[in-house]
Amino acid sequence: MREVASVWQKRLQFPEGTVNVSGEFRAACVKSMTFKDGCMIPSGSPVNDYIDSAVRHVMLRQGVLGIKVKIMLDWDPKVKQGSVTLLPDVVTIHMLEEDENFYPQGLYWKK
Repeated sequence: MREVASVWQKRLQFPEGTVNVSGEFRAACVKSMTFKDGCMIPSGSPVNDYIDSAVRHVMLRQGVLGIKVKIMLDWDPKVKQGSVTLLPDVVTIHMLEEDENFYPQGLYWKK
């Protein structure tokens, strides 16, 4: 199964993501292998926008092999491939405009 997963990753040139290969062959126990690379969001609302997943079952002579692939998409403001919404951990700091009436008289130091 490890060889199957490595062939899938190399042939399809997966971006950073997760490949989960599980299955049972004749005269063997059920075995599940997970291969991860990079950053992946496991839960929350951004999973609906950023995670693309697919599940396929392969019927072999020895048994059934299941392959589940999850790929995290990038932020894309043009919506070609990705999500328009930013991740919630992105922090944007806006510069404060200088205002004379912002500080009350006599309480704070002025330049």
